[in-house]
Amino acid sequence: MAWLKALHIASLLAWCAGRLYLPGLFAASRGADMARLRRLHMAMRFTFVAVTSPAAIVAILSGAALAAVTAAQGGWLLAKLGEDTTPSAPPTN
Repeated sequence: MAWLKALHIASLLAWCAGRLYLPGLFAASRGADMARLRRLHMAMRFTFVAVTSPAAIVAILSGAALAAVTAAQGGWLLAKLGEDTTPSAPPTN
């Protein structure tokens, strides 16, 4: 299970790095000449297609596998996934 945790953390790091790198490439493309713009567009496309998207898929799959292997349950998992765990009042009409 340690290798699954390592895979999950590594893919999260790659995913976040790609997500942080893309806005920098977009900002660098402002005011660039056509040749530089073409190179930046290729770098943006490569970063998104070859790094960020596969890392996102691996992070999601390895996280789901970790939750399944460890039989994760409870309030912390719902909070991590963004669920609202607070009780709410019934809707009023």
